[in-house]
Parts: sequence; structure tokens; C-alpha cells
Amino acid sequence: MIRRARLDEDVARFARTLRLTAQEAIVRGQELIVQIDITDGYYTVYETDKKVALEDREPLISGGSLDRYFIEKIEFEDGKLQFSGDLILRATPEGWSQSVAFNLKEGVYGAVPRKHFMRCDRLTARVVSSKEPLELLGSRTRVSMVSPL
Repeated sequence: MIRRARLDEDVARFARTLRLTAQEAIVRGQELIVQIDITDGYYTVYETDKKVALEDREPLISGGSLDRYFIEKIEFEDGKLQFSGDLILRATPEGWSQSVAFNLKEGVYGAVPRKHFMRCDRLTARVVSSKEPLELLGSRTRVSMVSPL
């Protein structure tokens, strides 16, 4: 039970960081960037400042990481997939700049790995987390932030 609770908290912390970043971008009226190292699971949140290179910016949130999961695959709304490297997510004053789905896999060896799935929905601050696979929403110009899908 303790192991399962720690696994759930790991995913919940990542989802909470993403959700709060998108909400903060909307409140500030300013784009924020989430840089995620897919291979290691580390993520950092930065303010957008086009005059300063990303690596020279002061992070708003640094040192966040997925401790018990790793990102197995990321799917984009245009059908592209990413399995490694860095991912830059942009939270704009209108919400996420694109829809993205994450497949997360437990990083413990020897046992049947648990999976979690997350999705950030374009033009909303929504971050959906599930133990069942999530489909990306169809390409839309706008997604309502108040009405259920």
C-alpha cells in the first residue's frame, strides 16, 4: 500500500506542477515554459524572456522530477511521438499551446510495472491524469474551459 501511495503521489506532483504552471500563465497574462528532460524525468519551469537564453534564466520551479516513473512516450496532436531528449511545453495566457499526452511507466524492475497516463489540453489549463490510456482530443480551434468535454 505504501509503494502504491508513493507511486500515485509521484504522478500527482507532476500533474499538479503542470496544472499550476498553466494557471499561473493565465493569471500573469504571460507565457511560461516547462522544460522536461524526458530521459531523466526532471522538469523546470521558466518565465519567458526572449532576451535571455533558456539556460541562463532563473527558474520559477527547479529540481522537480519524476522519482518513481519515467516518461515512456509523448504523443503530440499532430501525430508525432517523442521518446527521449528535452520537451518544451508552453503555457500561454490562453492555456497550453498544444495538446500533449504522456505515457508514464513505473521505474521499478522485477515487478509488473504500473502505468499512468496524462494529457495537457490545448487552450486550457487542464491536465488529466488516469490509469487508463488517454486519447488526445481532436484538433480544435478552441476548447471550452468551463463546459465538460
